[in-house]
Amino acid sequence: MTHEFHDVRIPVPHGQPLTGAAVDTPDSTTAIVIHPATAVSQGLYRAFAEHLADQGFSVLIYDYSGCGESAAPDDDRRTDIKMSTWMFHDIPATNAFARQRWEGQKLLAVGHSVGSHGQIAVQQESPVEALAMIASHAGITALIPDITEKLRVWAFFNLIVPVTARVSGRVPVQQLGMGKPIPVGSLTQWSRWSRRPQYFFDDPDFDLADRYAAADFPVQSTCFTDDLWATRKAASVLTDRMTAADLTTLDVAPEPGDKLGHMDFFRSRNSGYWSPVSDWLKRQSAR
Repeated sequence: MTHEFHDVRIPVPHGQPLTGAAVDTPDSTTAIVIHPATAVSQGLYRAFAEHLADQGFSVLIYDYSGCGESAAPDDDRRTDIKMSTWMFHDIPATNAFARQRWEGQKLLAVGHSVGSHGQIAVQQESPVEALAMIASHAGITALIPDITEKLRVWAFFNLIVPVTARVSGRVPVQQLGMGKPIPVGSLTQWSRWSRRPQYFFDDPDFDLADRYAAADFPVQSTCFTDDLWATRKAASVLTDRMTAADLTTLDVAPEPGDKLGHMDFFRSRNSGYWSPVSDWLKRQSAR
């Protein structure tokens, strides 16, 4: 079924509104917000959002501050937009927008990578009824098992990010073929976290260990066996801290010839892998 996406603007306290798209599914009793991965365009999630709408959910997708359609010119030079900005400001603002748009409905979340980091971190003040974590892990470079990928990521965070940020005030992510532009503040913070043994739990500027321990809601953590970053070991750095959560884990191996990795689960060609996640979300909606 084809669903109509309505363009929306999501107010945030720290700058221009976020750009998103909403599907208002008739007679829905539950809405789902898809919190994206780092600088991943909302377009990646559109097919999965349609799938969720087919299951009877209303759905909201969006871009973080400084990213995708939410970005203004030269936002990639901004030092004040950090990963923690997305986690502690964009995600609660988007949840509040969804609560207002679909007043009286349950609210669930799908978090891709950092999208889950943020929802767990703000669960006490901006709660959802349940969270489906997709390829969400602690991005610790030392935990990457593939040596070639580990060296590539190490070079990016330890050489490219600090040098280009210092020299030009931005990191040429797009020119390096590594995706859309990302605010330099997000990349430098991410770089620091990647070198810490316990990722952002070791950052004294935040109380993330306490926040994760207090997150008491149903969570499904899904990892893919061909993901070079979000291995189950790296995901466990997060989930082991979630002592109050009702946690289930799902490890998915792609069929021969298929690729799921860190990004491709959401692509329409992989729709055959979606039902374990959407079925879990339906069970949480019915609770």
